Amino acid sequence: MAKTKPNGNAANTEKKVNFLVRGQFIRDMSFENFAAQKMDWPKAEVKVDTNLNVDVKPLANENFVVSVKVNLEAKAGDKGVYLLELDYAGLFLVQNIPQPQLYPFLSIQCPTILFPFIRKIIAEITGDGGFPPYLMNYIDFSQLYQHQMMQMRAQSQKIRK
Repeated sequence: MAKTKPNGNAANTEKKVNFLVRGQFIRDMSFENFAAQKMDWPKAEVKVDTNLNVDVKPLANENFVVSVKVNLEAKAGDKGVYLLELDYAGLFLVQNIPQPQLYPFLSIQCPTILFPFIRKIIAEITGDGGFPPYLMNYIDFSQLYQHQMMQMRAQSQKIRK
């Protein structure tokens, strides 16, 4: 939607940002319960390693798919307890965001919207698997984005050398 400046000059128009969550869904999920398969419930403290990745793909007409992939590997000592892999995605319409700000917006704001649903799914799956529900800590997607950008810059500098 175009918004006219107070002087009424049509040449001085600003386009309003339009952002819409069109849908969200589980793209892929896997839960392997090693402890139950072996009838070997952990006696030691279970430690969970978390790996998280955000992927942004453009679609037609200013629509984007933003996917958050979470990999949880639980171990008690050196024994695997469970492995949970979740690929959760959202379909977003994003209009009138300047190009330099678009990828950061999609990589930070969209996963932030998806995260509470991801956290709930993970807690339910681990709880239904016979373990205490795993409640993921809050993820600062802005910090994650900054970290990914630093890694990409470092990698591009290696390639140039």
